[in-house]
Amino acid sequence: MAGVWVQRRKFSVLLCVGMCVLVCVVLLCAPGTRLYAQEQVETIQKSETIKWVETPVLNGKATIRIPSLLSVMPKAMLSEKYPGIEAPVEAYSDFSGSVSIALSFTDNQVSEQNIPQAKIAFSRLFRQLYPSADWIRDEIIEQNGRQYIVLEMITPAKDAKIHNLMYGISLEGRLLMVSFNTTLDLADTWLRLGEQSMQSLQFVE
Repeated sequence: MAGVWVQRRKFSVLLCVGMCVLVCVVLLCAPGTRLYAQEQVETIQKSETIKWVETPVLNGKATIRIPSLLSVMPKAMLSEKYPGIEAPVEAYSDFSGSVSIALSFTDNQVSEQNIPQAKIAFSRLFRQLYPSADWIRDEIIEQNGRQYIVLEMITPAKDAKIHNLMYGISLEGRLLMVSFNTTLDLADTWLRLGEQSMQSLQFVE
């Protein structure tokens, strides 16, 4: 029983830290920046092909394809999106901050074998935190030879609803969090791009 308690305690600590890096606080955008976001949507809709940038991340440990309309998130925006908590190691966003992709390589130890237990714990916590969330996916998938925790949901935020797609992966025995977020009004255009970007994640062996 002591071993079970220790294991549960370990996942509780993991979840507290994980929540800080997974939950993205969406910026309340000024009218000008919201207009810019809508203009980007029109650009995407008019374009037959989307330009992608193959981007090395995590000090060369992985690569991910980022839509060219997203760029490295400015430090000021990082501070606003993640107030009082540890910011992701890398983040990309549109100019308005309404769409973002973030990666956080935490210090929490999670092995490939622990992924099923971690998924149960994450799912339970998110359902407690967001009882009104609309759940889309809550599962483990295999992608590029690795197990991925996948949580996808629509959550309420001030003056907006947010479509969240999150991955939890064991990398070098530590928990890697990758998240895509978009405000719901932009999801029809951006969600497919976010999904393609997340699916493109490749690790350098």
